[in-house]
Amino acid sequence: MSLFGNVIIQTVYSALIGNSTLMALVNDSIFDHVPDKNPYPFIAIGELIQTEDNTGSPEQGVIASLTLHTYSRYDGRDETHEIQEEINRTLHRADLISSGVDFISIDHAQSQSFVDADGKTRHGIMEFKILITEI
Repeated sequence: MSLFGNVIIQTVYSALIGNSTLMALVNDSIFDHVPDKNPYPFIAIGELIQTEDNTGSPEQGVIASLTLHTYSRYDGRDETHEIQEEINRTLHRADLISSGVDFISIDHAQSQSFVDADGKTRHGIMEFKILITEI
């Protein structure tokens, strides 16, 4: 199985930072590794799960699940939901392009938000399903 982890992360990251509305909402803060004492709000690229695509095609492919986390200290849900909506506008059924691979699809699967154990931070979680093959 060919793994596409770096390609998926880099392509999604590029799409997100290319959205100026989203970047304004999170003060240009999207991370793979969140630095200590980062100001809120921000987005963290989370878990990536890849499963071999057994379609019988000669090209190697995977079905992937990518989780994005949002963090906000805004009172209430508004900021988190606004960020999640903008992420969805950016990624859901987007025409993502990367050298050597074909992003066949990227679809929003689910979203949620809740208050973290600290009682102050609203944590949003979004999951996207991705189908990708080699060219």
